[in-house]
Amino acid sequence: MSKLRFPVSATKLRMYTELKALGANRTRWSSTYIMLERYLRIREHILKLDIPGIVTLMLTPTEDKTIVSLCSKLSELDSVT
Repeated sequence: MSKLRFPVSATKLRMYTELKALGANRTRWSSTYIMLERYLRIREHILKLDIPGIVTLMLTPTEDKTIVSLCSKLSELDSVT
């Protein structure tokens, strides 16, 4: 996600979605959840970007499934806090 926060990459991503890539804030656990949720919302647009090497940074389908599962569990915690 950090590579998508660079100005050129962020501009290209903005052509497909208003959402921006986020980074984790180490002082708040929920920032990791928010970052992963944002990734899930923009992952389909990331592949449309013409950024060298971006495909090699994408998660594998297995990792994607893990993130989806993790986010469903973290959403329960987020609703409590």
